[in-house]
This record gives sequence, C-alpha cells and structure tokens, in this order.
Amino acid sequence: MLLLSDIRQGIFYCMLLSFWIIFTGEHLMDQSERNRLSVYWRQVGAITFGCLCMFIFDMCERGVQLTNPFYSIWVTETGKNLALAFIILAGVCASIYFFFLCFMVFKVFRNISGKRASLPTMSDARRLHYEGLIYRFKFLMLFTLLCAATTVIFFIISQVGLGYTFVSQSHQMCLHVEVEA
Repeated sequence: MLLLSDIRQGIFYCMLLSFWIIFTGEHLMDQSERNRLSVYWRQVGAITFGCLCMFIFDMCERGVQLTNPFYSIWVTETGKNLALAFIILAGVCASIYFFFLCFMVFKVFRNISGKRASLPTMSDARRLHYEGLIYRFKFLMLFTLLCAATTVIFFIISQVGLGYTFVSQSHQMCLHVEVEA
C-alpha cells in the first residue's frame, strides 16, 4: 500500500507541476504558438525526469520492503548517501522549477502591463471591465506562485524530515541492539 501511495503521490506532483507551467504559459498573450501541448515538451520533460528520480528513490526503499518489511535504505552508509543524493537532486529540481515558474509569471505580468497601457483609450465601462479582469488575473497568478512555493517547501521538508526520521530510528535500533548484547 505504501508503494501504491508513493506512485499516486508522484503522479499527483507531476500533474500539478505540469498544470502550473502550462497554465502560466497559456497566459503569455503574445506567444504565437499557444494551445498545443507540444510547445511545453521541455518543461514537462524536466518535470517528468524529476518525478522519475523520486520514483526510483521510492522503489529503492519501498520495492525492497515488499520482500523485507523492516528494510530501510537509511541503515547502510551507501544507502544513506544514495538517498540523500536523490533528495538533494529532487530539492534542486524543485527549486529550479519554482524559479522558472516565477520567471514565467514575471513575463506574464510584463505582458499585462504592456496591454494595460491601451486601457485609457477605452470607454469607461469597458476599461473598468478589463481592469477588473487584470486585477483578478494578477491575484490568481500570485496565488499560483504561493501554492507552488508551499508545495515545493513542503516537499523538500517532508523528504528531509523523512530521511532524518529513518536515520535516527536506525541509529537508535543499533544502539539498542549493542546495549542488549
């Protein structure tokens, strides 16, 4: 069940991160090649690569636990180094993703500011309508960044916390066995 839960969580992260990139990219108003998924192949490919790295990490931990339920990758020195390497790689990828998303939102805001210059020439009712749309859209973009930031922070903290939990538990088990002997 833990393995299936990890797979489900990995698919969720992959879809959520892909959605935010595509959502932001679709709102770049001056982009000529919108509305095609093939435009985002690099971004979605990088997200998929990061999620596959975490899947490999989970398979190293949970896959072996299918045959040995008490196994932990954190017990051995090599396993601990491998696990930390995967977590650091995932944290770096998540941070790069967040900064890229911030850059995309900045480009969207810059495009909106350029379009906003044409608002004074419109009639009052139309101008107020578009100002309301721009306000709501900017709020939605900032809320998207807030959600992405909290997701990335939660992911990094949970992975690091999970690692330290296993390290301390395995260290305590080793001390307990040495005391009994």
